[in-house]
Amino acid sequence: MIGERLHAFDLSLTEYVLDNVRAHLRDPAFAAYVEEQLDPRTLAYLKALGDDVEPPPLLLSDAELEDLIATFLVGPQELDQAWAPYESLHRRHIDCAADIRDGLAAEYLREWARACARFAEQLESDRVGLSGGIEVVREWVREARRLLRAMGATALLPPPDGTFPTPTCPEPPALPAAEATTGSNGPRNDDALTTTILEIRDLLLHQRTVKDWYSTDEVAQVLGKAEFTVREWCRRGRVGAEKKGSGRGKYQGWVISHPELLRIQREGLLPVKG
Repeated sequence: MIGERLHAFDLSLTEYVLDNVRAHLRDPAFAAYVEEQLDPRTLAYLKALGDDVEPPPLLLSDAELEDLIATFLVGPQELDQAWAPYESLHRRHIDCAADIRDGLAAEYLREWARACARFAEQLESDRVGLSGGIEVVREWVREARRLLRAMGATALLPPPDGTFPTPTCPEPPALPAAEATTGSNGPRNDDALTTTILEIRDLLLHQRTVKDWYSTDEVAQVLGKAEFTVREWCRRGRVGAEKKGSGRGKYQGWVISHPELLRIQREGLLPVKG
């Protein structure tokens, strides 16, 4: 089945996130906070993973990942516990090579390898907390699912793009007949597939472009962070940023230079100003 290995890696990334959260549930304060903040359905699935008979594997949708990020990002700082990297899983992205080569083309395989190396490096940093780790995994998941969409393997995606269940949507509705025919085992609409591949190509070309200045959204994509996190870094002086015209009248937006982006990737955030 086209996309099967990418899908298996996607499921492993979901488990990776939940295992990092579960690892801290022995802390009563942490457990009480999670009980209060998480969607009850996500919480029930999280707890069931520790049972003797585990439930069938589910994906985490983009919205569910956002919910987890927000839970630890906006909560008490002491509860944004350290992220535990799983380096052998990081290397398993290589298992997806055949899917990408056969379902798309070799150029996408090279881009996938570069992206995975970047995500792995970020997750293996000493300064990653739960919110930051989940943000990086969310971007990794998005890359995998973007490729699955391009292959036409929509049945392997979570709602609303596909029909694979998640904690908050355990019984997704069937896709319309026109979309179902583009699945991994059926004929794919050439025009739709070409459009999707061109979209991915444009994104990858954009990622390769070196610019003098980057917007907070562009920096967020490169670093695997939420844009509001990057804007907050700029506001608090945790990165070297400037205000420039944003093309929206008199309003100016934060921008970060290419040398500063490289410095952030190499050294991390600047110290908090006293």
